[in-house]
Amino acid sequence: MAERHMLRKMAVLLAAAALGILPAGCLGPRTLMETRQFPLAPAPGEAPALADSGSTLGVRPLAAALPYDLRMAVLAEDGALGYLPHDKWAERPEAALTRSLSDMLRATARYADVGDAAEMVRPSLILTGELRALRLNRAVSPAVAEMVVRLELRASREPKAVWAGTLVETEPLDEDSGAGFARAANRAAGRLVTRAAAEMAKATPDAPAPPAE
Repeated sequence: MAERHMLRKMAVLLAAAALGILPAGCLGPRTLMETRQFPLAPAPGEAPALADSGSTLGVRPLAAALPYDLRMAVLAEDGALGYLPHDKWAERPEAALTRSLSDMLRATARYADVGDAAEMVRPSLILTGELRALRLNRAVSPAVAEMVVRLELRASREPKAVWAGTLVETEPLDEDSGAGFARAANRAAGRLVTRAAAEMAKATPDAPAPPAE
């Protein structure tokens, strides 16, 4: 009898599901939140107008610290690092920063050529770096977008650092959300890229003159 009763109950539930009259919570469809993607597109400032040094610059792709990938990182008030559940970056942030920094270095006109180090034949200078932090910092009030990047500009033919620095930029959020974080991060990244390119260009010496024949 118990088995027959269970079969009848299942038949009723299946029929109700087919008619769309199933009570809430019983075999109902789940509500899925679509993941939103935001580009990291720094808006750099004006490049300094400098004379061509004659040096060529090879840029290596920036690395990224382990926690920072396509997910949007959040630093909580208790210091725990987590991620926004439904928002992420449209591409790897370090890739976007590498591209923006390369463009800004070209705009300074300080270098005879700026390109991917792997595609250049013995450039005069090599730029390496690491994205050490890109997070929505809720451990401070008001919350800010926080970016930390380490960069090193070195001569390729001798063990000498031309310029090195750890740059930090923060920007208050106009809205505590994934969209607000993306807008603030883009403003912070624009300032960081502008400052980095200007400082490196000013620190770059003129290339030595070729020997007289």
